[in-house]
Amino acid sequence: MRRRAAGSGDGGFTLIEVLTVVVIIGVLAAIAIPVFLHQRGSAADAATKRDLVAVAEAVIARMLDVDTVTTVTVVSDHYEVDGEEVGSTSHEVRIAGVDPAAADTTGWTPSAWCLGFTNPAGSLGDFRFSAQQGLEPGTCSSPTVP
Repeated sequence: MRRRAAGSGDGGFTLIEVLTVVVIIGVLAAIAIPVFLHQRGSAADAATKRDLVAVAEAVIARMLDVDTVTTVTVVSDHYEVDGEEVGSTSHEVRIAGVDPAAADTTGWTPSAWCLGFTNPAGSLGDFRFSAQQGLEPGTCSSPTVP
């Protein structure tokens, strides 16, 4: 009768089993990582749109009151329209244009104004809200034209 040495052949995985598990994990990662990255971009876009709509609503209210808006700025951690606080800023959302802390309001009228926000973490990144078109993806071609 032949006897095995104690513990030999027990408790290990073969090379084929280990490689099979590694391949399965690789396939799952290849599927999951792009989906996860797309969700992060979509969340950043949603934050950008939410901030832009909140500020645009304040601009519209101000235009209804006095027919003009003199400033749209980021102050510390919130937005201000003509010195009145509108809402808090979301992560990485900036005012589009030359100055990420202030919008160019030159020539704005109740029927012609365009405000753009940008977020480099977003899938689309840039959104604009104008008196003519409302909310849409893209940047403003001028302070008064979408």
